[in-house]
Amino acid sequence: MTAWASPIGDPTPEESETVSTLLAMIGGTEAQAGLVLNVYRKNGGNADKAAEALLSGGLESSASSWGNDAGNSSMSMTLVPIIKTPKTPSARQNTPEDIPDLVGRTNDDRMFADDDEDLIRALELSMEVEESVEIVSNDKEIVMENGEEELEDLAELLRKDARPISLRSPTPNTIYAALLLQALFHVPQVRNRLANVQIPEESSLSENSDPAVIARIIELFGNLDLANLARLDCDGVFKALDVPPVTTTTAVASQQEEQIPLLTFKSAQVDIEPGQSPRITQTSNHTYVSLDLSSSSGVVPGELLGSDLFTRLAQDLSKPVLDTQGQGRPSGSTHTVISTPSEVVVFIPTSYILSSLSSSSTPVSFAVPLHNVSSSTPSSSRFSYPSSLYIDPFLLSNIPLVRQKHKERQELVSSSSSTPMAAPAPALQSLDNSAQGQGVLPSLRAALYYYEHVANRSEGEDGTEVGGEERRKTVEDAEKSLRATLEGMEKALKDLDTKIVTAKAEMKALLEDEKLKRFQYDLRAVLMQPPNSTSTQPSFSQLHTVAPQPSTGRARSKFLKAEQGPFVYVRDIRDDMDIANSDVKDEKSKTKTRWWRSPASAAAGGHVEEVSEEVVLSMASPGEPVPYMLIYSKSLSPTSASTTPTSTSTLSTSPKWSPSIVASVELNNSKFMEVLETWRASKQQEGLQEKEYGTEWGREDQSNRMGRDVSMVDVT
Repeated sequence: MTAWASPIGDPTPEESETVSTLLAMIGGTEAQAGLVLNVYRKNGGNADKAAEALLSGGLESSASSWGNDAGNSSMSMTLVPIIKTPKTPSARQNTPEDIPDLVGRTNDDRMFADDDEDLIRALELSMEVEESVEIVSNDKEIVMENGEEELEDLAELLRKDARPISLRSPTPNTIYAALLLQALFHVPQVRNRLANVQIPEESSLSENSDPAVIARIIELFGNLDLANLARLDCDGVFKALDVPPVTTTTAVASQQEEQIPLLTFKSAQVDIEPGQSPRITQTSNHTYVSLDLSSSSGVVPGELLGSDLFTRLAQDLSKPVLDTQGQGRPSGSTHTVISTPSEVVVFIPTSYILSSLSSSSTPVSFAVPLHNVSSSTPSSSRFSYPSSLYIDPFLLSNIPLVRQKHKERQELVSSSSSTPMAAPAPALQSLDNSAQGQGVLPSLRAALYYYEHVANRSEGEDGTEVGGEERRKTVEDAEKSLRATLEGMEKALKDLDTKIVTAKAEMKALLEDEKLKRFQYDLRAVLMQPPNSTSTQPSFSQLHTVAPQPSTGRARSKFLKAEQGPFVYVRDIRDDMDIANSDVKDEKSKTKTRWWRSPASAAAGGHVEEVSEEVVLSMASPGEPVPYMLIYSKSLSPTSASTTPTSTSTLSTSPKWSPSIVASVELNNSKFMEVLETWRASKQQEGLQEKEYGTEWGREDQSNRMGRDVSMVDVT
């Protein structure tokens, strides 16, 4: 008995085996087994025809016919959507040869059916033509609705200024995959690792095998580096990729062992109790760091919510263990540290993926909200991320040093809070002189002003001079008392401000230790998407939108628009090469890096454009695009200890692509330039002809006008 069932009945053992084979072929999950069985039975139990139908989009049509229950069964969130071949207009699921012979059909009926074979074939062709025309006309409607126009200027396809090439996705299914591939290309460690892979002969590779897929990606990266085109379509690579869900990604990562890991790092949980040595209680492998966006998670009571990546990491990686039997004070601490760092670290601001991960490898969870929606906090409290990040405070080998720094920090905090006015009430610090919400200092200043300039000093309470001397003395005493109190409070506040500034400087100096600034990671790419009303991660409909049928083509128009869809900020790879090749004292390595914004939409609008680093690092305001993935990798700077001599030599120059890839790209470049020159020549010729024709038309119009003028003169 299988663990799954279909609305059209339980499968037989033979059907179960066939369905398993079909699932493996399309990269599906067990939750989709019922859908595959439905397609298999619709095709009369023919596995070949069922496979063809599945590859041409039959799974989506089957899912839609099953209703909401079937749709929910296949909602397995993946980091990159599984690619499905789009359905071609000529692909027909139910042709006459697919229909089984009817029981009781007579020989005469078969004879008449054979006689009408030509008629049936003609009807088939007619239906195919009608379907094709309908799809083409609807595609034109979608194109016009998206504001896409036919490319008239072929020169727009020419790559300018060696700027990054934009990877364009033909359908919403692969937009996020295109952005991820483009982001990974701009990570020098990934780019050079692939460039050093020895590609076997193409004839020796089986189609869609792992080496063949890697070869396609290497070829794509080579084109991204050397091609003269401004944008590339990567549909062929996506068809070859069978992207696994996040659950299998984590499982595969836990099985890999590398001396220098690229995308997988090892973490350890360390428990520290008073008077005892640190004890490692758990180790695990990770391919990314999940950033939980909920504003209430991961915060110790009494601590302020960190607004930047480093502060939140420091808060979440070190958790005090409270003494439940004592006064509730910390009796120890638990630390999550990195035992083996990776070349690349990926931060994913999402809380959804945590629920779909395999329990065999639990990810490190950090609570970093992009927006504090629970209160109207100032913009400075929004989540921000730096251009460079030191991971030294989070390394297992630095636990003793970090503990010592933490102890010194606590002493500074205690000394700062020893004064009675260490934490004055908000009203005390207020300088607002309005009637409502007036602070203590403004009230004292107002009272002092009254006694100095307004209060009566010569008359008594009855308005006469009787008691005037006593009144004057009372006012002067109150004035002196208020002035002394005000001056004392102002001096105490100034002293407190000085202590706070000094304490902050000393706290900052604690982490400025050169021993904690050896492993530098630089930001390489930021993947952005439009804000979601309920969450800040890619929604299910965005990740799994199927290429629409003609009747539903309007649903994707906004998402495909380049200015409204997701995009990626990438760091210019030439800056990495300059930094790796420059001297330590060279000022060139200290300049700001160049960043580019590239969309992945299939729309013709939207081009790769240069943006400032301030734009990339700016904190998103509500309603603006938000990051859903941050990619850091080890710095290439010679001053960084994370840069080994081997990696420096391999990253100091442009990737050494295989001669076959270089020759292929150069050939394509030369062909494209020939086509471009021919196009330019034809455009120039057309311009000359239009100018010549325009002159002739102008003469003809002038003669006609002259003729009309003459006739008018004759008439008069």
